[in-house]
Amino acid sequence: MQQTAPQANTQTQPTINLTELSIDEVNVIIMGLVKLPYETSAQVVDKVRMQASAQLQPTQTTRPDGITVNPQ
Repeated sequence: MQQTAPQANTQTQPTINLTELSIDEVNVIIMGLVKLPYETSAQVVDKVRMQASAQLQPTQTTRPDGITVNPQ
């Protein structure tokens, strides 16, 4: 009989906002997760990476003279 890995179910479980953690702290969490079996941690690692990527994207800024500046 084959056992299946538990799946994260974010619809029924409370969620945690990681925005208060530093990049180094989130990297520690990811390093711990990748030591687990792939089937157990892959979805969580991917979700953390996607959220972090979205938060780390440079944003447009508007100068006081009204000109919008795109980050390089």
